[in-house]
Amino acid sequence: MKNFNYKVYYTYRQSFPKIKGSKEKLVKKNINLSFDSEPSEYEIEDKVKEWINSLQREVMSDIDTNIEFAEIVKVQKLKVVKGIDDVSSTGW
Repeated sequence: MKNFNYKVYYTYRQSFPKIKGSKEKLVKKNINLSFDSEPSEYEIEDKVKEWINSLQREVMSDIDTNIEFAEIVKVQKLKVVKGIDDVSSTGW
């Protein structure tokens, strides 16, 4: 069982390269993550980047949208919540 659960608020840049005149926009989202041991800021950021990269590969490329990680806004430790422990098995 994962003992360290976090809600991570992050931003990413979204663009639509095939739409003429479209502007890049900054999108704020959140994700629940879980870890076996207390993670460092780097480990949390790395997992969010991995999540965004998997979204880009598996979903956004099909609809001609580019997304790129911008920053971690806030990290909130949760008491009892299920989080994503393996980004590759999320089914996106």
